[in-house]
Amino acid sequence: MQLDLDHGATVGDAIKELDRMFGVEFEKKTGNRLERALETTFILFLNGTRRYVPSDLGQELKEGDELILLRPVSGG
Repeated sequence: MQLDLDHGATVGDAIKELDRMFGVEFEKKTGNRLERALETTFILFLNGTRRYVPSDLGQELKEGDELILLRPVSGG
C-alpha cells in the first residue's frame, strides 16, 4: 500500500498513520495496540535494509522509500 505523508515524515510517522488507519480493527482482533506491535514485535526493512524499531523511528523518509513490516515466525 502507498502512504501519503508530509515532507520530512519519519518512520514513526508512517507507523502512526498505519495505526490511525488500522489500529482499531487490529486491537479488536488481537487485543494489542497496532502502534505498539509495530514498534516492538515486527521487523522493519527500509529500502531492503533491516532496521531495528524503535531505535529508527526518527529516520526521515524520502519520496519513494519502501517500508516492509514483517512479523517474525518460528516453528518446527
